[in-house]
Amino acid sequence: MARSIVDGLAGYRHPLLWVETLNELVKEQTAEHILFQREVASRLATAGYKTCGPSWATGAYEKETWEAWRAAGWPGCSLIALHGYWAGAGPTIYNALRWRQFWLPGDPQVVVTEAGRDMVRDGANGQYIGRGGWKRDGITADAYADEILRYGAELDQDDYVLGATIFSCGPTPDWAAFDADPIVERMPASLPTSPRRPAPPPPKPEAAMTTPGIDVSNHQGLVGWDAVAVSGQGFAFIKASEDPDYLDSWLARNWVSAKRVGLVRGAYCYARPSLASPAESVTLFQSAIEAVGGLETGDLIALDIEDENAVGDLSQWVAEWLDLAERTFGVRPIVYSGTWYMEPHGLLNPAFGRYPLWLASYQDEPPGAPTGWDRLTFWQRSASGRVSGVATDCDLDTFFGTVAELRALGLPAPAVEDAIERDVWGPLFALKDVAWELGRQELGQAMFDALMADKARLGR
Repeated sequence: MARSIVDGLAGYRHPLLWVETLNELVKEQTAEHILFQREVASRLATAGYKTCGPSWATGAYEKETWEAWRAAGWPGCSLIALHGYWAGAGPTIYNALRWRQFWLPGDPQVVVTEAGRDMVRDGANGQYIGRGGWKRDGITADAYADEILRYGAELDQDDYVLGATIFSCGPTPDWAAFDADPIVERMPASLPTSPRRPAPPPPKPEAAMTTPGIDVSNHQGLVGWDAVAVSGQGFAFIKASEDPDYLDSWLARNWVSAKRVGLVRGAYCYARPSLASPAESVTLFQSAIEAVGGLETGDLIALDIEDENAVGDLSQWVAEWLDLAERTFGVRPIVYSGTWYMEPHGLLNPAFGRYPLWLASYQDEPPGAPTGWDRLTFWQRSASGRVSGVATDCDLDTFFGTVAELRALGLPAPAVEDAIERDVWGPLFALKDVAWELGRQELGQAMFDALMADKARLGR
C-alpha cells in the first residue's frame, strides 16, 4: 500500500501534506489497525511523507479505542484524522464533536477529514439518525449553510482542532443530485484564522524525540511479536550469530515476525575476537542473514563486542570487522558495548565515531556520550525489562530519534531511475491514470466519464 501511495503522489512534496492511510475504522479491529498504521507510516516516512489517522468513522470510536491508540503512541500519526458527520440533532459530542469526550493535552492535534450532514450514530445509545445527506433530510441549502457556519464556530472553540473538510455533494448515486453551489455562495470568501486559535505548537526538539525498542535472542524463546508492537515498541535488534560457529535458531521466526508487525529490525553479531578473525566473524554473520532472505530497505546491522575472553587492544580487530561488514552489507554497522568494556580494550577511539553507538548503561537517565562520539544513537537502559509478548526478561533500548530517522540509518533504498519532483498537478495526473485503469466499477460513472473526457482532451 505504501508503494502505491508513493507512486500515486509522483514525487510531490509539500510541508502541509499529510497522507491519510486508513478510512472509517471500526473499534473491533483496533490492534490490527495500530499494527497496520505503524508499518505503512514507517514506510511512507522513509519516502519523506507524513501521515495522519486513524480516520475513525463518526461514532465508531469509544474511550477505550482512543486510549489504545494513545497507549501505542499514535504510531505514525502526526495528526489525528477523524470524521465528524451530524444529522437532525446538529453537531453533538456523540457525532461531529465526539473528540471532545476523549482528547487530552499531549495527544496530536485533530483534523476532520470528512464532515457534514449524513446518516450517523447519535445519542448515548448510538442509534442511527438522518436519511443520508442534507437534501435527503429535506432542508434547504440556506439552512445547511447555517449549520456549516455553526459547525465552524464550534471548531474554533477547540484550539487543538485545525479544521474540517465538508462533504456536500459527490459522484456516487446517493449524492449525485446534491448541488453544492447554493451552499458555497453562502460561505465567506475567506476564513481567516480565528484569534482564539493559537498557532500550532512548535515541534519537540530532536533530542526529546525517542523511540523505545528491545533486543532478543534464543534466550527469550518464543516471542509474541503482535503484543510487542502493540505495547509501543518501535524496533527490535535480533541475534543472528555468535562466533565462532553459532547461528541463532530463533532468527528466522523473529526476523520475519518483527517485519510483519511493522517494527524496524536489526540483526546483531555477538562477536568473539578470542575465537574468530574479523573475516570469519563477518562471514558467519552474512550466512545467518542470507539464510533469512537478506537485508531489506531500512534494516540495521550491529556488532556486539563484549567478549570477556579477549585481551588487550581490540581496536584493529573491530576496525576490520566494521569495514568488512559495511562493504559486505551496504549499510553502516552499529557498535554495541559498554564503557566498562570499551575503555580497557582501546575502543574509546575517535576513529570509531563515524559508526552509530549503542551503549549499555543501566541507569535512570541517559548517559553522556563516551570519548570518541559526539552523541549516543541507542541506549540499552535495562537488561531485565518486561514487555508484553516476551515471557522472560529482555533488554530494553531507546533510540534517540523518530522511527523515520531510525529507518534512515538502515539499508538504503535501491536507486530509482528518472525520479523527478512534480508540481501540484503531478498527483492529479497520476490519479487520472489510476482511474483509467480501475474504470467504472471503482470510481463511479460520473467520475469515470469526466476522467475519460480529460484524457481525450489532453491526448494522453
